[in-house]
Amino acid sequence: MKKITKQFLFCALSLSALTFVSCSKDDATGQSQLEVATGVIATVNLNSPLAASQTINEGNDVSYTFTVNLNKPQSKDIHFKVSQIAGTADGDDYSVEPEIVIPAYATSATGTITFVNDCTPESTETLTLQIGDITTANATLTPVTLDFTINNLSSDSLDLTFNFNKAFTLSGVANSLCAITYDMDFYVFDSSFTDTGVYDAAASGCPEHLTIDPTVLPDGTYYIFYDIWDTGNVNGGTNTTTDGINNYFHEPFTIPITVDYFKCGGMDGTFAQESRFAPKSTYPRFTQTPVGDPLSNFVIQIDVLAGVYTLSNSIPEVIASGRSANNIAASIAHARRNNGK
Repeated sequence: MKKITKQFLFCALSLSALTFVSCSKDDATGQSQLEVATGVIATVNLNSPLAASQTINEGNDVSYTFTVNLNKPQSKDIHFKVSQIAGTADGDDYSVEPEIVIPAYATSATGTITFVNDCTPESTETLTLQIGDITTANATLTPVTLDFTINNLSSDSLDLTFNFNKAFTLSGVANSLCAITYDMDFYVFDSSFTDTGVYDAAASGCPEHLTIDPTVLPDGTYYIFYDIWDTGNVNGGTNTTTDGINNYFHEPFTIPITVDYFKCGGMDGTFAQESRFAPKSTYPRFTQTPVGDPLSNFVIQIDVLAGVYTLSNSIPEVIASGRSANNIAASIAHARRNNGK
């Protein structure tokens, strides 16, 4: 009986030992938990020149930064939402990360607000951004708001692009005016139809470009006229009388002139030259279109007043008052000589 009891006791102790070892082994594999820190407080620092309320003038891209700081690290990533809560601005006006993330065990992260270069004429816009909201977890942040007033940019410069290319068929072969080195120059005359010496659009470009600002043309009235320096030289010759496009078989066409005008924050569009002044691809030669017209070769009128540009066609007859075709031809000849052509 004692033997059985001892055997039973030995087995019981052995079983207990196995059970103990097994339990200890499970505990060793562990399911340890990262402890989330308490009392983590976040604050927002606006990096100069960013302020809580400020005015932005649209123009070149400009960026501002802010930093979210923690008073102590956290064992988990912390996400702070950044959202627009008011204002008329939209994604075409600015960009910002939708959330700022402070990685686990870090204590700060920086966000960037970028205002986009925008020349579209529009009214003043507003924007209110909020950093942080009720979704913030594992830290405490009192939401911070940023208010912006976005003013429309108004440039002092007027950009003009003079287009005169034309596709056509020459002796059955597809061609274009720009492809045959056809050249059209654009000269700027003052209110007395005198050459101003502004030859930026009288180079060899196709199209030609001209940028006007108060340092180029002060307040006043100006006229732009075209001059065909080269009629094509389609066979590589140098004699425009015999080598010009007008001496080759093709379906006659009008050479269209359009003017793309652009002033950042002010105007943007295209002006089509009046058909009565448009040059033709055949004789009579292009210097008089139509022959005897007092505004022959006219393209566009520009009035400059305190940075405001007004573009006009010939309908206000005053621009042709007292001016003859000979006056215009003489001014073009003067401009051509001074331009070295």
